[in-house]
Amino acid sequence: MADNLQLNVGADGGILASATLTFSGDEAGVQLCGCGILSGSEGSWTFSQFVGGAGAVAAGVQRVTLASNDPAVVSLQLIDDAVYADDAPFTLTSSKVMAGGAIRDDSLSALAAVEGDVVPLRVGSTGALHVTGAGGGTQYAVDAALGATPTGTLVVAIRDDALSGLTPVEGDAIGIRVDANGALWVIPSGTTTVSGTVAATQSGTWNVGTVTTVTTVSTVTNLAQLGGQAIAMGTGARTAGTQRVTIATDDVVPVTNAALAVVGEGVITGATLRVTQATDDDGVAHLAAIAGYLDVEVAAIVTAVQLLDNAISGSGFNITQLGGAAVPIGAGTEAAAIRITLADNSTGTLTVDTTGTSGLEVVQVTAADLNMTEASASAIKTAVEVMDDWDETNRAKVNLIAGQAGIAAGAGAVGVTVPRTTLASDDPAVAALELIDNTVVVLGTATYSEATTSGNVVGAVRNDDLATLGDTDNEIVPLQTNSEGALYTTACASETKRASGVAAGGAPGTDDIVAAVGSRKIRILDLGLFATSATPNNVFLDNVDNDLLFNTANPLPLAIDADADNVAGFVLPFNPGGWFETDTVNEAVTLNSSAAQDIAWTITYIEVP
Repeated sequence: MADNLQLNVGADGGILASATLTFSGDEAGVQLCGCGILSGSEGSWTFSQFVGGAGAVAAGVQRVTLASNDPAVVSLQLIDDAVYADDAPFTLTSSKVMAGGAIRDDSLSALAAVEGDVVPLRVGSTGALHVTGAGGGTQYAVDAALGATPTGTLVVAIRDDALSGLTPVEGDAIGIRVDANGALWVIPSGTTTVSGTVAATQSGTWNVGTVTTVTTVSTVTNLAQLGGQAIAMGTGARTAGTQRVTIATDDVVPVTNAALAVVGEGVITGATLRVTQATDDDGVAHLAAIAGYLDVEVAAIVTAVQLLDNAISGSGFNITQLGGAAVPIGAGTEAAAIRITLADNSTGTLTVDTTGTSGLEVVQVTAADLNMTEASASAIKTAVEVMDDWDETNRAKVNLIAGQAGIAAGAGAVGVTVPRTTLASDDPAVAALELIDNTVVVLGTATYSEATTSGNVVGAVRNDDLATLGDTDNEIVPLQTNSEGALYTTACASETKRASGVAAGGAPGTDDIVAAVGSRKIRILDLGLFATSATPNNVFLDNVDNDLLFNTANPLPLAIDADADNVAGFVLPFNPGGWFETDTVNEAVTLNSSAAQDIAWTITYIEVP
């Protein structure tokens, strides 16, 4: 096809442009009408041919949106349902989550991944997650020697923003205390070196050495020096002790200095320094001369401002020039007229004086202006009729236009210029999205199936030695595992603890077999009590204000005798859920006895909030 082919030749028909292309299976230099994307605006359109096949976003890549009934849209919506914003509510039977999975590893061993690599979580043969940490560690007795790398339990403290007297007396066990920032309360002894900013309230007399910066001083009783120089007081000549000042804006200037100009900012206040002008200050004469000059110039300024005020209030301005030339008024020649332009949204009527002419004539002035002179609309009508004949058998290859705007190209948001499309059913992206949405389930309603349920493998970062993260509170961080892939965790309850001993009997006698723990209750998992004598000893357990096992009225009689009218031993077997616990935090478990015979005991327990 010829290049730049004109439709309806002789009647100013439109021009069809073509491009010379070479394509597979044909010879080079064949001219084709191809589809593409227009970008820009009227008068400055840019044409980009459509780009096919895989590749990056470019000017010729068409922006599209998925059809609302496209299966990919359904998959994306399912995936989106499993993403929650901060503080978003969660409902067990309707909210959706991504089902996570892990690798079964019955016997953990060192991972091939090095520290810092992403690794999957691991579970045992029953599906239980391998974890490490959870506040565990070795318990050490008082004065016990520690090894080179001991493992212990984290020390916790009680938050107390304002310290006050404690109920426990001297010698009692109490929890350590920290302030609102977690800093440990301490009482310094001896000389203390302080760095940084110190906030303090004066009480008594302070002896202060060198102070670098003072922010605010409430009251100064007697200030004799500034900058190491004695302050000059009263009238007199300028000296090193004369203070540099500024006069308050509402200061009443003495009669002898009536011409003195007011300098600086502010009004007289209780903090304004009272000063006197040095007798040899040579600024007095200069100020008087300036005041005389201002008296003359201010009068001229007042006159000019009054004239401006009159014009604003209705008198108007008399404009005689524009651009340095006299303003033409009334009829005249074109050369002397003021150039104007018509607004493109004008709703008025333009009237043209056609005297001596046959009508309004629009003529091209430069190459950038109108390229034709049209005396009638007949040629335009003919061109439109050609376009009207286009149908299924007589098509025109044109660029898609929506709302007189070019089809959107490149990356961007959905809009009226973005064509609606759907992914092909065999598009790999559809298969990938359907696999991803299979992992979205509704907790409380979805049923797990070994053969069909899909899930994502949850990964973590191998971290052989846990340390403080670089992130701050409320930021997303990766899970951490040890060298064997076991997940580090922190549990609400402590690790299982065991203790045993012999309680000295008494009449009565009390022994704390488990000490009180601040902010924790003691939950008993198993217990053994055993007599050491044939003499009966009635025992029970309490936590000061509440009976835990047996009581004073109904104790457990323990004794080693032949007639078996007493119990030689009492055992509660291990119960993972616990047999009983102290009713409040920070209370010990106490063994009470009625006789002087010792009682052997053994106990397993955990500390719970």
